Amino acid sequence: MKRRTIATVLLAACLVLAGCSGLGSDGASDAPGDDGANTEAAMKADQQEAMEGAPPDDGGGGEPNADQSGSPDAKSPAARQAVIRTGTVNVEVEDYDASRTSLVATARGMGGFVSDSQQTLNREGNRTWTTGQVVLRVPADRFTDLLAAVRDEGTVVSERTQAKDVSDQLVDLEARLENLRRERERVREFYDQANTTQELLRLEERLSEIQGEIERLEAKKRSLEDKVAYSTLTVKLEEPEPDPEPEEEEEEEQQAFHERSVVGAFADSVNTLVVFVRGAVVTLAYAAPFLLAFGIPIGGVGAAVWRWRRD
Repeated sequence: MKRRTIATVLLAACLVLAGCSGLGSDGASDAPGDDGANTEAAMKADQQEAMEGAPPDDGGGGEPNADQSGSPDAKSPAARQAVIRTGTVNVEVEDYDASRTSLVATARGMGGFVSDSQQTLNREGNRTWTTGQVVLRVPADRFTDLLAAVRDEGTVVSERTQAKDVSDQLVDLEARLENLRRERERVREFYDQANTTQELLRLEERLSEIQGEIERLEAKKRSLEDKVAYSTLTVKLEEPEPDPEPEEEEEEEQQAFHERSVVGAFADSVNTLVVFVRGAVVTLAYAAPFLLAFGIPIGGVGAAVWRWRRD
């Protein structure tokens, strides 16, 4: 009797253990099916955080530290005030080439360079004068010194300067870049753990999108930082237009008739005769076709009438 009872208890224990093993294996087999949904949800959350520019939650439930709060480090360039300074000055100078050479040398001495230049030679009769412009870029802290040097080159016709604060734009770009870099790392982790071809293709496409967005924002950030570091001054240089020179003929006409030299009077007379003869020849050349067209018929009719009267 006791042996039957012990056998029944052992049989029941084996059945219970088999049931627990079946449940454990079912739970393990269901886990891989949830990886795709969890990965997609995490990607969407990261993408939303990158678009909003807010740092992702670390999941710890505690207070965010200085880096996670979105405030940049006090030593980073974004933490300082970033101002883009530009200006345009029109200056009238006596010598275009000399003034341009002087301004270029001044800018280079300040650690700057020439980013653009153009020059035009104006001509009217025997008069020539030069106009043009040169775009100078110097470190931001030397912009005022360059402006003073330009004013000393000549007479300032017009002047305009502008300052634009882009500190908020740089902070926003840095926050968005940080979030995109974190999302890129998480997507790479999901990519390493992916089990299906469809999931690999989806993650690879997302990685390409993130990398393209990072490169675009980094280029924009570099451009802003370059404009902040180097101010731009466009200088338009203009030589004054020369006064018209009096012609020699006008000076001779202003002289009295009896004060002119005999040789000059004879030369003028010969020139007048030549002009008259030339005019007569040209007039005859114009009239010749008409004389031939109308003169021959009229001459024939006249000759016929004359013969008829004589007969």
